[in-house]
Amino acid sequence: MKRKQLEDLGLAKEVIDSIMGLHQVDVEAHNTAMILEKTKITDLTNEVKKFEGVDVVKLKTDVTAWETKYNDDTKALKLNNAIDLALSDTKSKDKAITSSLLDKTLIKLNDDGSVVGLKEQLEKLQVDKAFLFEDVAEVKKDVELGGQHTQGTETKTTSYSMTDALNEHYK
Repeated sequence: MKRKQLEDLGLAKEVIDSIMGLHQVDVEAHNTAMILEKTKITDLTNEVKKFEGVDVVKLKTDVTAWETKYNDDTKALKLNNAIDLALSDTKSKDKAITSSLLDKTLIKLNDDGSVVGLKEQLEKLQVDKAFLFEDVAEVKKDVELGGQHTQGTETKTTSYSMTDALNEHYK
């Protein structure tokens, strides 16, 4: 808006000055907003320049590959932990050897945590390679050394001092 346009409308000088003052406030606010927007554009342009030469498709492919690897590793870890737990329940003497004899391609871990295909393999191993498992029915026996080992083992309930013990010993 120009002063000449307002004068042509026949407005008084004081009214024109008031209108021009209000208009000046609007123009300054608009200029400030324009400066801020230009600064944002410059900053964003500089940010984009940092990524020049970056292959976005390759990045997406890499992210997908890492995500797949993470999911596969997590699944394998869960399966191995389930196998270790099952081997503990079967009283395996050496979990590493027993585990290495299992065909893990036939073992699947369900979403509910149950393991499919492990029980059958473990049962077969317990028959074919029984030496790898503790025999639950086996009762541990004391070794018979012969002779009488219970003579003189009565326990005395009297407490002695060191002097009393030496005197008793050297009677």
